[in-house]
Amino acid sequence: MNEMVEKVAKGLCRLRVENNEKYRHDTQKHSKEFIDRAIEAGYHNFLDEARAAIEAMKEPTEEMCDNAHLMESLAASTCKDVWEDMIEAALKDG
Repeated sequence: MNEMVEKVAKGLCRLRVENNEKYRHDTQKHSKEFIDRAIEAGYHNFLDEARAAIEAMKEPTEEMCDNAHLMESLAASTCKDVWEDMIEAALKDG
């Protein structure tokens, strides 16, 4: 499994667990360890959503490339290629 897809899936799962009506009123009763165990057990259910979220970011915005261009070491066109390569790497399995 891809590390970035897994990270995003865990983030989505954390959001669901922390906002779950069942736990919302008892958040003080549920330890970080409880929440972490729930995420570890359930993040697999969010892999498709995680992959879709990353794929939606595939093309950088103009503002992103403009900001990268401010670094002087990256041209705006290079920024786009680098960003797309980074997203492709984030989506690769294994």
